[in-house]
Amino acid sequence: MTQPSTLVDRVVNAKLASILKSSGFRKAGRNFRRSTTTSLQIMNIQASAWNSQNSARFTVNLGAHFPCVAEVTGDPPQTAAPVHYRCHVNIRIGDLQPVGLDRWWEIAAEEDVAQIANDVSATVSNFGLPFLDSLGDAEKSCDYLRSRQFHWMACAISMSVGNLESAARDLARALQDPPRSELTDRLRQWAQSRGLEPRNLVV
Repeated sequence: MTQPSTLVDRVVNAKLASILKSSGFRKAGRNFRRSTTTSLQIMNIQASAWNSQNSARFTVNLGAHFPCVAEVTGDPPQTAAPVHYRCHVNIRIGDLQPVGLDRWWEIAAEEDVAQIANDVSATVSNFGLPFLDSLGDAEKSCDYLRSRQFHWMACAISMSVGNLESAARDLARALQDPPRSELTDRLRQWAQSRGLEPRNLVV
């Protein structure tokens, strides 16, 4: 009898791995990573901690790390996307679907592989990849971050691509957010070092 954990890998390798490879991802175990002009991205296959000898459940996590945002926080440079839960943006595939519920697949037998592989691949292609593609575009990623009230991240990205007007507006909003003393101080210092002063902001 094939171990369910092995079946999870067969599901991934049956179709999803080739789809992600064609989209610029490189595979390392159950992690897929790629670089874009503004972000380092990861797609992670997470197995449930409660898997048994009879069945295995798994989900898909997505993350994006923005090097220009890391400059504000003083994080060390990254050459590849960090683990998904340490990315600036991290989300599960179910949150991107219309229903918005956590999504897990369960596999128990060899005959389940093809059907589940097709379902996972379709879900990633229809929801996961478009989301990560949008975070590879500076303007779209800023729109997403603003919608989540991460104005300081949007400020850093706008600044990195030379959109000073947007950076100034995002900085103004970030400094008006409830204070997070250490981060707010770093943001001020970072902005000042780049000539982006609060007095010059267009709110």
